[in-house]
Amino acid sequence: MFSKFLKRYLGVNYHASNSITHFITNTAPLSTILKTLYDNSFSSLSFPTCLHGIQLSRCDNTPEQYDPIPQIPTHFWRSSYSGIVPVYSRSRKQMCREIYDLHHFEMCTNQRFHPKPETTCTCWLCGEHATNYHQYFCPELQ
Repeated sequence: MFSKFLKRYLGVNYHASNSITHFITNTAPLSTILKTLYDNSFSSLSFPTCLHGIQLSRCDNTPEQYDPIPQIPTHFWRSSYSGIVPVYSRSRKQMCREIYDLHHFEMCTNQRFHPKPETTCTCWLCGEHATNYHQYFCPELQ
């Protein structure tokens, strides 16, 4: 639900990449946040002396720091992301459409839903293969 909320705030579809979403908003998945809070929640409890030495059953694996960068698709680094998310919703939505490469569907002749470009994608303007961020490489748009 947290990722869906962030995507709604950014103005992108739910099929957009979670790793890019968490990277540009500087957040982590809710499950990672809750695991961190779970470990810290037991620090304020005090137990009677008769229970000395008894440990509570909980997750033994310590949560790691979430790093979305290894999961981000390599084509993202071609985008014009400046490191700042605009405050105004219209500007934020326009920036995110470019970052998530949502303009691909406007140029692609493949009418079937596909979350990322496929080998069957062709640009209807130039007739060439429509790759990620094709709007930068299309001779008809230059």
